[in-house]
Order: sequence, then structure tokens, then C-alpha cells
Amino acid sequence: SGDASYGLYQQALRSVVFSSTSTDPTGGAPTATRTFDWRVTDENSAGAGAAISTVVQTSLTVQWRNDAPEISSPASMAGHYREGDPAVRLNPGLALSDVDSTHFSSATVRIAAGFTAGDQLGLGAQASSDTGVQASWDASTATLTLTPRTPQDGTLLNALRALRSVTYASSSENPTANGPTRTIEWQLSDSALATSGVATGSFTITPV
Repeated sequence: SGDASYGLYQQALRSVVFSSTSTDPTGGAPTATRTFDWRVTDENSAGAGAAISTVVQTSLTVQWRNDAPEISSPASMAGHYREGDPAVRLNPGLALSDVDSTHFSSATVRIAAGFTAGDQLGLGAQASSDTGVQASWDASTATLTLTPRTPQDGTLLNALRALRSVTYASSSENPTANGPTRTIEWQLSDSALATSGVATGSFTITPV
């Protein structure tokens, strides 16, 4: 608004921009359309003879971008394991979030440092049946991989429950052969295959 020439108004209208701070500007769809109405009122708008233009419409296509899930490992991660003890739950305080997806495709928990033959990460039978998540341990890469049993089981809530129930145990008679500390890495991929950053935590092992 204001007193200016048609040329300046045209310049101002041509410079109008659109942006969005929404984390889901398409409402979950691949694209969404915004329709804009353009109308101009002349300088006599305050009087009885106001002249108002017809409405002209233009459209803009907004494209969806998959945001990666976020995973964090708080200080409540298990801090200690004693040789010969039963399996201990590693991270009951782990947190997950994803602004544009409610499902996951896979998650991994890996012993990134200190791995010793006999170490094993697992998922309790109760947790597996409760969450619909299945686990596969690969000692050659020191990695536990979690996947949903069915697409319907692959909710973030099930992923969270499963990851919080992951346990560590060692059958080694010398579990500190490669040092007393194990560093654990956590990572999650959502249903659109965006992958979270790596969250880490560590704990120490006491030999008997």
C-alpha cells in the first residue's frame, strides 16, 4: 500500500516471494499446490468510485523433501558390565523423532570400538514379540540389525521400544582383551530411506 506509480507497484508485485517454515509443507504427499490471488485497487479506493481489478490466479508447486529421523543417546546409557553377568540393557533412555515420517525401515546398533570375540548385542524375546521387530546379529561386523516383521509393525514407536531393549553380553573369558571400553553406535532409517546421524555411547567392562 502507499502512494506510488503503476510501474513501482508492478515492480513490487513481481518481487513477491513465497517460503515455508513447515517441516511437512505438502501434508505427507510428494507435492502440493499453492494458489495465489492477485488484485489491485487504484488510488480512489477510499471513495465511492474505487476501481478494483479482476482477480488473477497463479499456482506454485511445493515439492516434498524427506527429512532424516533424529536419534539421541542420553547419559542414561548403561555404564558398566561385569564379566559373566547376564545381558544388560544398553540404552533405556534413547530418544527418537522424525518430523515427516511415522515408520522406519531398519535400525542398526554397532560395537564401533573395543569389540572382542564373544561380545553380542541382542533383543529380548519379550521385546521382539511386543514390538513386532526382529533382530539379526552379525559378529563379523559387530552389528545388530533391526527390521519390522511386517510393514504394519514398522512404526517409530516400535523402533523406539526395540532400540531401548537392546542388550549387551559377552561369553569371553577375557572380555577386556581389546580394552575395557565398548563404544556403541545407533542409527535409524525411516520408511523413505532417510538415515539419521549416528548417536554414540560407551560403557566399561570389569573382568572377574
